[in-house]
Amino acid sequence: MLTRKFRGFADRKLFLFFWVLLFIAFCSKAFIFLDPDFGWRIKAGEIYLNSGIPETDPFSYTMSAFPWVDHAWSQSLLFYFIYSKLGYFGLALLESLLAILGLYLISFSFGKPILSKEILKNLGFYINTRFLKPFFFELSYEKLGLFLSFPVLLGASIFFTFFGIRAQTVSWLMMSFLVLILFKSNLGKAKYIIPPLFLFWANLHGSFLMGLTTFFIFLFLKSVRTKKALISEWTILIVSILLTFINPYEGGIWKEAFSSISDTKLRFSIVEWMPALMMLDLAIVSFIGISFSLFVKYRKKLRLEETGLYIFFLTSALLSRRHLPLFVIIAIPVTVKTINFLLEDAKKVKKGQERFTKFYKTLWLTSLIIFFIQAIFAFREAGYLGYGGFYPKEAVSYLNENLPRGEIFSEYGWGGYLIWKLPQKKVFVDGRMPSWRWDEPDNAGLTSAFDTYNEVLSGKVDYRKVFERYDVEVVLWSKPKEEDKLDDLTEKLEGFLSVFGWETSDFDLLQALEQDGWVKVYEDEVAVLYKSPR
Repeated sequence: MLTRKFRGFADRKLFLFFWVLLFIAFCSKAFIFLDPDFGWRIKAGEIYLNSGIPETDPFSYTMSAFPWVDHAWSQSLLFYFIYSKLGYFGLALLESLLAILGLYLISFSFGKPILSKEILKNLGFYINTRFLKPFFFELSYEKLGLFLSFPVLLGASIFFTFFGIRAQTVSWLMMSFLVLILFKSNLGKAKYIIPPLFLFWANLHGSFLMGLTTFFIFLFLKSVRTKKALISEWTILIVSILLTFINPYEGGIWKEAFSSISDTKLRFSIVEWMPALMMLDLAIVSFIGISFSLFVKYRKKLRLEETGLYIFFLTSALLSRRHLPLFVIIAIPVTVKTINFLLEDAKKVKKGQERFTKFYKTLWLTSLIIFFIQAIFAFREAGYLGYGGFYPKEAVSYLNENLPRGEIFSEYGWGGYLIWKLPQKKVFVDGRMPSWRWDEPDNAGLTSAFDTYNEVLSGKVDYRKVFERYDVEVVLWSKPKEEDKLDDLTEKLEGFLSVFGWETSDFDLLQALEQDGWVKVYEDEVAVLYKSPR
């Protein structure tokens, strides 16, 4: 009995090792990566805790009367509370746990693969090195669990690319839980969990709208397939929709979530919202390529609701890379199912099972290699977007010591950081504002700070008029760098995007400032500060 227990533990050691390794990797990336929205979220949480939720924007001087809705208000509060008690590392632990838990829930959506025992008894790698005793590394469900599935490895790679201390991470967990209920339970008694799930989700993140859309598509296509009314299930959907209005903003949450999803300008102005086709990523190309090929081959064997959700989320991901993790959550169970169909077909062919084993082993090893390659690039990018490499840390210290009387005009990507580190001054624009459209601004406000910001940078509007209107005294900008091959690639990319409406401009704001007599008062490796000659 003791031997059997020990053997079971030994079999699970590799499985636990993979989980620990994955958790450490996610935690490490979260710790070194600083999301551009992190700063304003921390300050917002502080305001909520001390003063309650404000009715208008407290952070900008351009749209201060705008009725701001923080669709992730409870996370802002939670972020601030944990950060004040446990620091940045505490948040890194929490967000890593959410991402890992989401990945774990996905595995329950497809259960134990049929690849076990007879198929996998010879599936593995013979390892013989100078430092280790020769052994056979067996790929088995008992040892690897969900990591036996190479789509999970590729999916983890994509998760890792988008991961950080970000509000959207919780949406991966919520969507994974919803997919588990829809795909695994087939809406048994678990369906009664769905309404409280959406009540919770609507107060955590605006992605609840994608969750409701998922539920609607599933029910509609299931009704078509089964030719049943599914009255109780539709009732649950209606109750779920009504419960999402229980939040501090009531219907405002819906308006905010819908404005971000429906704003087509984001797809060519914000990197995260750009089409996935513009993101040359090995894991994404591999996952979509393999998954879609198997989907096309076995689409007729899938349930209608699985097919519909797969196509919907694939389209969403291709239109906006932000939705790639959600596509992964839908696609992994479907892809594992099609792999099982492929195995069934292989068994019908002479030596097909043997060829399938080689095919699967090759893809598993390739997926593992891709994960490590992806991790290297993700860590490099995270390091660049850390405190010292991307954000104007020293320039902000200078401004704290030499606080200007007038306003500061800075880069869009630095807005959240300035709200956090220079709270004495409000910002022109930050990461909350791309979709803000204000039809009835007050005398001092803009209809869209983000649009005006882009018009200033492109030279479409005279920056002097905008700066004079808001008494801008200082411009905080990234230090100009020498042109390199990356600039050539950027120029070619802009030429390609111009076909789809992207507008290029030769206007240079810093050159215009120098020509108008603005004085450079500070410069370091990251940022420069220009002061008005007035």
